[in-house]
Amino acid sequence: VEMTAEEKTRFEGAVQKAIQLGQERIAANPRDPEALYALGVANVHRASYAYLVKKSWREALSGASSARKFHQRALEANPSLADALLLPSVHDYIVGSLPAWVKAVVFLAGFRGDKEGGLRGIERVAREGRSVQVEGQVILSLFYRREKQIDRAMPILIALAARFPSNYLYRMELTRQLLEAGRAQDALRELA
Repeated sequence: VEMTAEEKTRFEGAVQKAIQLGQERIAANPRDPEALYALGVANVHRASYAYLVKKSWREALSGASSARKFHQRALEANPSLADALLLPSVHDYIVGSLPAWVKAVVFLAGFRGDKEGGLRGIERVAREGRSVQVEGQVILSLFYRREKQIDRAMPILIALAARFPSNYLYRMELTRQLLEAGRAQDALRELA
């Protein structure tokens, strides 16, 4: 991603301001779940920026790790804050899905995962999330597809395509999954 110097400055300033505001609230109440969640989100944006713009894996991993920690603290402060489950659950699913030898290596680096627990967490976000419910639904449909659970993924995509009719990506993913399920006629109807 190419950004102008002005865009970089504006983005970095916005993320830094979000972090500053979150830290001020944490100073007043270290268990403020909304502030902890917001700090996690700011760190996710910082990590994405590091990876996509700066091409820095190390900085991206550090930011993602910080985001996960903030979201876990937000969940400890308020277990009903389903949005804070998304990042830790995706992490658990991905690490839990790694081949055994890779899991052993990442375990030594301090990373642990739980594939089934991750899926359960994403299911909860897809059901109960407020600000990232749609993202949870998209990720859940993709993970169901990866798990060869097309029949569980398709209703999610059908609902997303109906809710966002101008977003063709949901319909295209639904078409792809129909084809993989051997339902070519249904896939053709989706394309019509």
